[in-house]
Amino acid sequence: MILSYRSSLVSSGTVVIALAAAACSSDLPSGQSTGRPEAEFQAAANAAHQDAMLSKIGRGLALALSDPAMRRWVRSRIDASPYVEWRVPFRDVLLQEAGLPQIRRVIGLTRLTSAETAKQRNLPDLELYFPIPAHRTGWRADAPVQVAVRIGHSDDYTVYAMDGSASSSRGDRMPSIATLVLAASEIDYADRPSAVRGGSRTGPGMQAAQQALQFGIGNQALPPPDEPPPPPPPTGGATTSRHTRLGYFRTTRFHDDIFGGRDEVEIFGSVAGVGASCTWRADVGPNTDYFLDLSNPFYTIAKAIPWGTATVFIRAMEDDDDRCVLRSSDDNYGSTFLKIDQYGTVVGTSNPGHIALRVHSVVP
Repeated sequence: MILSYRSSLVSSGTVVIALAAAACSSDLPSGQSTGRPEAEFQAAANAAHQDAMLSKIGRGLALALSDPAMRRWVRSRIDASPYVEWRVPFRDVLLQEAGLPQIRRVIGLTRLTSAETAKQRNLPDLELYFPIPAHRTGWRADAPVQVAVRIGHSDDYTVYAMDGSASSSRGDRMPSIATLVLAASEIDYADRPSAVRGGSRTGPGMQAAQQALQFGIGNQALPPPDEPPPPPPPTGGATTSRHTRLGYFRTTRFHDDIFGGRDEVEIFGSVAGVGASCTWRADVGPNTDYFLDLSNPFYTIAKAIPWGTATVFIRAMEDDDDRCVLRSSDDNYGSTFLKIDQYGTVVGTSNPGHIALRVHSVVP
């Protein structure tokens, strides 16, 4: 196996809980405050217990996959999935199909306590899938497979073999064994336009829509050129009578690691703090032109436009969890400031410059 293992883990669940306990303890004298709200400690403890549960489920699944019949069942569930990258919504499977012999087998091997089993409903949406396309298309049920469990919002993974042994990886080297990833879902299954393959809010969906526009299918037509805004006063500011809408973007590289699959892109905008908004796209690959329908308000990134010397601030991120929520764990594609005369022009971001985009002024 070619994974860059840093160390062998005796029990990832035990390690995570121990770290949480250490984080939540204090050597300060009795009565002296740490300065951190109690809610922060509780949130850290909850996250640690959630990671421990997910690690137990991942190990139980890996052990169950030593049975060829279980591998065939997982293969069939992945092949039948309608979601981007053939993700399986595994929390829903655990809860809604608990009576299946395959699920009973996994749960029986997890060694979850009765209290942990009752708390499965508190887990976030989970995804089980092959993030490496060659593994999804090439793996057969008679071949070995391993399960990589992402720890929290980090790029750290605990990788379980079918004998239950564990190693750690940052997903920075291609594994020689087909690898399933079990993690908190990076897509919102309830938002079908961005969750289902080919949906209107996915990369392939955008490409299909653009082809329809170009070839005049149905009543669609290419968007008209922008109406020029009125001459601005000598100073600058924001007006909410028109909105800033995303019309095009192109990324230059993947921002997820090997185990992260294709990118989920969020683009935020605001004009001098006014009209902040955001749009997103799932199943995005680099060096591909994505054109968006300017008549769709979903693509609004700021509910205002700048005038005069004012600018719109635009920031693009690779999303790792909740939609349009900025987190330190998200990767940065870059940001830029644009004046109104730069609308309708493709511009690149800086710090870093991993995305080019074009925005337009539209009447909401």
